[in-house]
Amino acid sequence: MKRIWEKETYALLYKTLVKNFQEYASWETKSYPKNRDNYNNFCNAFATSIGAKSGDAVKNQIAWATTTQDNVVDSHINVFLDNKTAAFKAGFITKKYIPSTFLCEYE
Repeated sequence: MKRIWEKETYALLYKTLVKNFQEYASWETKSYPKNRDNYNNFCNAFATSIGAKSGDAVKNQIAWATTTQDNVVDSHINVFLDNKTAAFKAGFITKKYIPSTFLCEYE
């Protein structure tokens, strides 16, 4: 079974977000850009295009890029890093949203 969330998928997500909704710093709230309905439609359409379960699955990925985590469990380390990296490379977030130190225990 092919993974839905690959590095290329993250890159496309954040590149498209910047194109359609600008960088995160310009958003109206922490969760939504200025046009919430368009954003919801975008998330639903993006989910459909990649085979994700719902627009909420897309929003969950975006939250990984825009929030800070004090502790990331082993099973989510790649999700955390892939989202932060893709969002930063696309210009969606600035280094303000990337921790200056990242420590984890990985077995």
